[in-house]
Amino acid sequence: MGDTLRTTQRLMRSMEYYFPHLEVVVGENNEKRYRFPNGIFHKLIAFSLDELTAMETAAQKIELMDHEDDAKLVRSAIRKVQALMNPDDRNRIAPDLESILRAEGLIASPGPKRAIPSEHVSVLREAIKGGNVCEIYYTKRDGTKRCEQLHPYGFLYGHRHYLVANNPARRTTPIRKIVLSSIAKVTPTDHLFEMPSDFDLQAYSHQSFGVFFDKVYDVEWVFSEAAAAIAGDFIFHPEQASKLNEDGTLTVRFSASGLQEMAWHLLKWVYRAV
Repeated sequence: MGDTLRTTQRLMRSMEYYFPHLEVVVGENNEKRYRFPNGIFHKLIAFSLDELTAMETAAQKIELMDHEDDAKLVRSAIRKVQALMNPDDRNRIAPDLESILRAEGLIASPGPKRAIPSEHVSVLREAIKGGNVCEIYYTKRDGTKRCEQLHPYGFLYGHRHYLVANNPARRTTPIRKIVLSSIAKVTPTDHLFEMPSDFDLQAYSHQSFGVFFDKVYDVEWVFSEAAAAIAGDFIFHPEQASKLNEDGTLTVRFSASGLQEMAWHLLKWVYRAV
């Protein structure tokens, strides 16, 4: 009993030290009760101008990736954060936040964008969380229509956005990518699946330069001295190894599939070297 009492007293002294605004109320039989004054949590939870700016910038970036629904959710979270702030702090930060956001812009990728029905993404997310097999109708790259019973594993976002799913009925390459904008209908079923414990979406995406998967090659790129300075600022693959050579050239090595996409990408560097 003595150890328990001393432990309690030590904890209460710590509370009084870290929370000096803590109020002590003495009740019947000299019992002490502790409470936080109204409004004290506004002082305990503080959000900086930089944090709010980063959140709004994140919402803008998500919008540029054609995820308007997700951007709305982020902005909803921002409003909740601002509601938690001390009113004086919120009013003080507001003008600076508006000024910074006007001064920082994001460049949208040029060219047309294909619409992604948000309801499809919502249904697929629920299926991923619940482990539900989905019947998915989509259009293949050659224009033919297809319907498959798939196990949705996740999404890959980039120049195009993809659903990564498994079709256990396929003996070769059961895991595949489907362009989200090509999906016409998603119907979840009552059948359940279990994602393999050894499947990692990030590791899967790192297998390829781009989105097409085939044989994995040990790749070595050598950039001329004229292009090396610029190429050194780029990350071409998450697991690349870079080396600046004595002659001023730059060597980049990594392992991945997708030789055709590598060739398309490297064509851009021909003009940088000229």
